Amino acid sequence: MAPEGYVSEIQRGCLGDGPGIRTTVFLQGCSLRCPWCHNPETRPFAAGRKRTVEEVMRVVRRDLFYYRESGGGLTLSGGEPMAQAEFAEALLAAAKAEGIHTAIETSGVHSLASLRTVCDLFLFDVKAARKHYPEWIGVPWETVEAHLRELAGAPVRLRVPLVAGWNFEEGLLRQLQTLANLPGVEGVDLLPYHDLGRGKARLAGLPEAPWHTMSAPPPEELKRWQAEISIG
Repeated sequence: MAPEGYVSEIQRGCLGDGPGIRTTVFLQGCSLRCPWCHNPETRPFAAGRKRTVEEVMRVVRRDLFYYRESGGGLTLSGGEPMAQAEFAEALLAAAKAEGIHTAIETSGVHSLASLRTVCDLFLFDVKAARKHYPEWIGVPWETVEAHLRELAGAPVRLRVPLVAGWNFEEGLLRQLQTLANLPGVEGVDLLPYHDLGRGKARLAGLPEAPWHTMSAPPPEELKRWQAEISIG
């Protein structure tokens, strides 16, 4: 029997969630508690709408023309897609079987090794310097790093939310400089803080983040970081 899963939202015509024009499927459920989370409504595991793989794929297929023209495809996001690992793998496999480029955006808290044959690109979050992971993110950095190293040689882009007053510190920069040299890492995307998550937690019945302590890093500092991170 094909697996079913809980889906928070399906967004078509997305840019920035991998190459080209994409359909991004936001899966429900995440055990992490990142203070700056901009999708807190996807945390509860029992929320969202239950869907089959075929129901999701019917939406994904609507934009086949745009995928072909732009080099786009399907991206799984969340929440944490691997919180529903069987469903996530089945979705990626279904898209891959139809020649659709596949990507997953992940926190790396779960093993991704089973996806190597069905996922064309791993968008792997690095959320803070290693010393802050247990307190801020809720897992040891060593767990996340081990799952990143499992992907050695697979196409990976590191995605790094940068929040002044929190994780924007030299320790994280040094960590990224090391990770950028791992086999398969194709780039590092520095993502300055935004407050699009503000108010979402309250609507979902969750505690609001201390938004007043967060801001985007200065643009000149972002440029310096990017210049000091070399790939390979």
